[in-house]
Amino acid sequence: MALQGLEQGLEFTKIQSYAGKILNNLSEAHRAELLKKIAADLKKSQQKHIKAQQQPDGEPYPKRKAQRPRIALHPLKFIYDAYDTGKYRKARLVYLSTWRIYKSGKKEENSQGKFITGFDEINPQSNNHEEIFLWDKIFRLPTDSKKMWFLPKDSRDHDREAHEVDHEKFNLSRPMFQKIRTARFLKSGIDAAAGEAWVGFLGKVANLAETHQNGLTEKYRKKIKRYPVRKLLGLNYDDEQRILNYIIDTVEK
Repeated sequence: MALQGLEQGLEFTKIQSYAGKILNNLSEAHRAELLKKIAADLKKSQQKHIKAQQQPDGEPYPKRKAQRPRIALHPLKFIYDAYDTGKYRKARLVYLSTWRIYKSGKKEENSQGKFITGFDEINPQSNNHEEIFLWDKIFRLPTDSKKMWFLPKDSRDHDREAHEVDHEKFNLSRPMFQKIRTARFLKSGIDAAAGEAWVGFLGKVANLAETHQNGLTEKYRKKIKRYPVRKLLGLNYDDEQRILNYIIDTVEK
């Protein structure tokens, strides 16, 4: 019996060494039923520890390194809907000499969607820190709600201060691998003829998983980057105990 991925998956030789003889004595139907239970169970356990940002042994994933953001050096000027409490609204003119843009998934918890950060040169109170400007609150004409209407520079803007060196490094705090842990990319199944169950990733996602699983190098923004080991797939003591319980329950039937 083996548990393996089609391209990047789990090795199951440990259980095989002391459970193989038992499985070989089962009927084909019982063996197939058992393998399906094991594959489904282990798929859920892999999804669970990836969601928790942990290795199979419970250790947390190495954090992403803080990065210097890619900064747009051309200025941006727009009218911003600063407050929206339902009753009182106050718009303000914003001028960002340098800025950066982010986009977080709308389905994520506490997501702000698309937003811009920068130093507002018109508002003196914001010169010491970066402000966040939500994309949906940048003023645009109601006749064309999909288009943002940014304002051109004028003579008063030429002497405004630039802040390209003041943008702080930021930590990518969003959980990693939340997309590839879903059923769309993490698959499980059995090979009844070979007496095997498998859990693993398919296609291009398998390459990504292998890079993090084994701490390999990858080309990123024209540079070679080595990633720390982040185990996406693996067995722990609890997994082994559940598998043995499945096997015992099947034999006792």
